[in-house]
Amino acid sequence: MNGLGRSDDGLLLSFGRIVSPIHDPGERLTSAVVRLTPAGWTILHRSGVNVPNHNVAEDGTRLVYNDSTRSCLVAWNRETASEVAAVTIPGDPAFACGLARVAPDLWLVGSQWPLALHLVDLARGLIVASYELDGVRDETVFAICPVPDEFADPQDADPASFWRRAQLGPRVTPIPV
Repeated sequence: MNGLGRSDDGLLLSFGRIVSPIHDPGERLTSAVVRLTPAGWTILHRSGVNVPNHNVAEDGTRLVYNDSTRSCLVAWNRETASEVAAVTIPGDPAFACGLARVAPDLWLVGSQWPLALHLVDLARGLIVASYELDGVRDETVFAICPVPDEFADPQDADPASFWRRAQLGPRVTPIPV
């Protein structure tokens, strides 16, 4: 699993590349987006891939995800079971990864080389801005998320309080350390 997103009624899980134990070398693999709710799970979309797909978001009836095999941001309409937009992310390799919605139909997507963030307008099907980042060739943007404009001071006077071990619930089995 290499992507997690919110859904109106649960979680979206992106299984970027599913490998069967009887997989033939050279055979295309499968990527899947799954909705997980308290009632169970449902496969929302499957596609063939050579490299794993990444990230997933829900936007009305659309699933939005990075198709890393094709180096593009994809919008998939669940009602019509069809691709309604695919915007190519530049790079060599682009390896589209990292996704955040910043406004209606505007998405930030990361690329590997050059290491960059690209502002994608899905409605118009184009990149409206690119922001190159310093980095080395084998690095890639992995996750993009909004942060608040400001942060409150920690409530505890101990600066290490953030790192204390969480209290485990009754249904959680601790991992021995």
